[in-house]
Amino acid sequence: MIEGRKAQSLTEESRSWVQFAADPPAAARTAVDDFDPDRTALCLLGAFAQVDRYCGRESRGGRTPATAALEDKSLNDAVERECLNDGVSGRIRVDPPA
Repeated sequence: MIEGRKAQSLTEESRSWVQFAADPPAAARTAVDDFDPDRTALCLLGAFAQVDRYCGRESRGGRTPATAALEDKSLNDAVERECLNDGVSGRIRVDPPA
């Protein structure tokens, strides 16, 4: 089991999984290599993964970058911050992320 630091928000948690799939820690790479030294296994990835190959192996199950962009939570975070700062009684103007 590989543990990371505790995330402070759902957005931070999902981004940590994206990073984990894109650049696995040494312990994860070693575990995969030990299990499949000939690199023929198919890696099944969780929904947060945005890679075509995992640890040099064919993979299935992740999202494409285009799909991930549609699900970006940056706007949600901005709305939540604005609500916490101004309350929810009035209109909230939030510019979409660049």
